[in-house]
Amino acid sequence: MNTHTQKWIWSLGIITALLLTSNVFAESDKREGFDNQERKAKWEQKRMEMQEKLGLSEEQQQQLKAHREKFRSENKDSREQARDLKQQLKAELRKNDVNREEVMRIHNQIKALKSEADDRRLEGILEVREILTPEQFTKFQELKGEHGKKKGSYGDRMKKDHRGDTENGSHDK
Repeated sequence: MNTHTQKWIWSLGIITALLLTSNVFAESDKREGFDNQERKAKWEQKRMEMQEKLGLSEEQQQQLKAHREKFRSENKDSREQARDLKQQLKAELRKNDVNREEVMRIHNQIKALKSEADDRRLEGILEVREILTPEQFTKFQELKGEHGKKKGSYGDRMKKDHRGDTENGSHDK
């Protein structure tokens, strides 16, 4: 091949790569926004259905709303801290002269945040138990169990989401 043909092929390849990359990012941005809106709408619908099935009073609904907002706020701060720490850990591990003590310090902070999140989750469950009557809480657990069976396990969803696999190994796409 002559140099003119090689330059033309390289140029075409670069232009194609740029176009494909921009399309992928544009599609992912559209999908993320849509998915978030759709997810919020579905979540709100499920929450309303759950309230109806449990027969919650107006006071219980308000208490649960306050609980939910408090829980979200606390978890948001913790997630942001964890994200920052994970970035610090990655940066530290990329260094040529890794400081083992610093790596362990950051890792221990991440573990502490996870432990705090587990404690908050348990505290949240106990708070919900105090808001609901014993009958409502039992019904709530049953409904959550049914919802979990419909969704499948986390591992099954991740396998399907990332590889398109179903349980028998076939592809959805």
